[in-house]
Amino acid sequence: MINLERMINVAFGFDGSDDALPTRFLEEPAPDGRGEGQTVDLEVALDSYYRSMGWDVETGLPTAETLDELGLGWLT
Repeated sequence: MINLERMINVAFGFDGSDDALPTRFLEEPAPDGRGEGQTVDLEVALDSYYRSMGWDVETGLPTAETLDELGLGWLT
């Protein structure tokens, strides 16, 4: 479902450059918990997510192979 949603977004002109978090997560350290004092390194987080999803790390889009495996090859 996530891959289908991603390809629908692509049809409307969105791509990996649109993946973002609120500035607060990137600049304000977490006040408590496991991530206390840390901020999100968005590039590292996105690279990890894209790889786990079978998406291209450069574009943030599902690879043709991933879409084929899911029976969504017709979306390329």
